[in-house]
Amino acid sequence: MIKVLLAEESFANSEELEKMTFGLERLGMFTEKIACGKTDIFPDLEQYSAFCFSGRAVVCSEESRNTIDKLCKMCKKLEIPTVFDPDFSKLCGAGDTEKNIINETAALAEIFLPSIEDAKALCGLNSPEETASRYLAAGTRKIVVTLDKKGA
Repeated sequence: MIKVLLAEESFANSEELEKMTFGLERLGMFTEKIACGKTDIFPDLEQYSAFCFSGRAVVCSEESRNTIDKLCKMCKKLEIPTVFDPDFSKLCGAGDTEKNIINETAALAEIFLPSIEDAKALCGLNSPEETASRYLAAGTRKIVVTLDKKGA
């Protein structure tokens, strides 16, 4: 069974979180949630197939960002993939500080999943190839630039 750990702060509200959980479970995956800004106690990570989080989770608070940083490092040691969807284009009021946080966090995750809109907002690039080259050069290990309805 595939078990996925989700950062609760990655979702704007409980409805969004439940939609993601339902979608993953329909694919045969089991999900569990962790409140990143409210814990120093970590689950037994070896039981998970992946840890997924979003830009909302890393910019919402310093505590959440620190927890995600720790989880990413722990997952790396255990060879558990970490998946980071910045979802930056949906973060209202985000500025340079949030851009910097997201760009730094991209290098921590094994897989970075920006949309082309995220790429435009985060680094001013319009091309998936240029975006991939920029983030790979900055230390991101794997990147998939999504193109909305056109795919990835």
